Amino acid sequence: MKVRHHGLKALRFHDLAPYRIREVLLVSSPYDAFILEEDGQLTEQVFFEFREVSASAPPRFTHVSTAAAALAAMERRRFDLILVMASLAGMGVNALARKVKELRPGRPVVFLALDRKELEMARTLVDKRALEGVFLWSGNANILLAIIKLTEDRLNVGHDTRYGNVRVIIMVEDSPRYYSAFVGMLYKELMAQARSLAAEGVNELHRLMYIRSRPKILHATSYEEGMELLRRFRSNLLAVIADVRIPRNSQLDPTAGVAFARYAQSISPELPVFLQSSDPSNAPLAAEIGADFADKNLPTLLAKIRTFLSERLGFGDFVFRTREHGDEVARARDLRELEEVVKTVPAESIAYHSGHNHFSIWLMARSEYELAERLRPRTVADLGGVEAARAHLV
Repeated sequence: MKVRHHGLKALRFHDLAPYRIREVLLVSSPYDAFILEEDGQLTEQVFFEFREVSASAPPRFTHVSTAAAALAAMERRRFDLILVMASLAGMGVNALARKVKELRPGRPVVFLALDRKELEMARTLVDKRALEGVFLWSGNANILLAIIKLTEDRLNVGHDTRYGNVRVIIMVEDSPRYYSAFVGMLYKELMAQARSLAAEGVNELHRLMYIRSRPKILHATSYEEGMELLRRFRSNLLAVIADVRIPRNSQLDPTAGVAFARYAQSISPELPVFLQSSDPSNAPLAAEIGADFADKNLPTLLAKIRTFLSERLGFGDFVFRTREHGDEVARARDLRELEEVVKTVPAESIAYHSGHNHFSIWLMARSEYELAERLRPRTVADLGGVEAARAHLV
């Protein structure tokens, strides 16, 4: 029965992520294109990034140097993403983005700045109704991977949550400089974790399921945008990552990120939350709500992301403890080991992990959504005590 169950689920997940970015049109001056390709061909850079973390083929890049050439190319071929840079001949970035929307309604257009001067210009002049995002070139293809995957996630999330019950991570960060650096690292870690889980698959289709069903990352730049995402995807919420200081009512609010995280926790009390700030004095605010915290200016940021994904979101081994930060009493690498270990771990460990929804979170990371949902609302008391809960888990 287990093999049949996985086979049916794998077939269902095979239909996830229907929107794929296969063709990217880069619209920039020859000089800007040269800067992007300084260390090698752009397509090759993206290829190596995708080879490390993705099961899908990398997109192909086509370069044109004027707005007129971009529109002409779009008349002849289908492009899934339009990447526009500042020094554009023929018309401005906003005008081109609007023309793209007229020619191909809904086609994503993203602005990529080469330096902070261009970025500041973009923050004040770019028409957010015509462009889907503003990013800063980070010197490597990480940012291109992030732009592509963020765009795919935004366009696929409605379908994938509806038909595959896929989970979402909501990220609220308003600074293009910070999220351009941060989101590339986040995607690489998230997708690497998904690939490590794929090794548990019983066949190639089952392994593909783990990668296709990885959590979607949804990006908001303000408190209000984040709240709208919460409203739409509250039933599929897996985690929140937020800056402590984000815009609220069109003004920077020094603690709006904490307020947003508190509201998300009111929907899901055991929700994993990762707060970040360039001001380390905000760490106590994170501690008050039980959130992980990182100083965005420190080189330990990536390590903290990796720990958050592994320990708080269940992408690593299931580590049995009897209390938070307590000593490890047992460990399970996969579902089969979990079933065996649950039979013998101390009762206090069953009570602790059941009380904090850890079993459900860990199962969600392995795309066992139906099983996770069956466990989630049941408390130890509901099941008649710790030993009854242990038997129920097995």
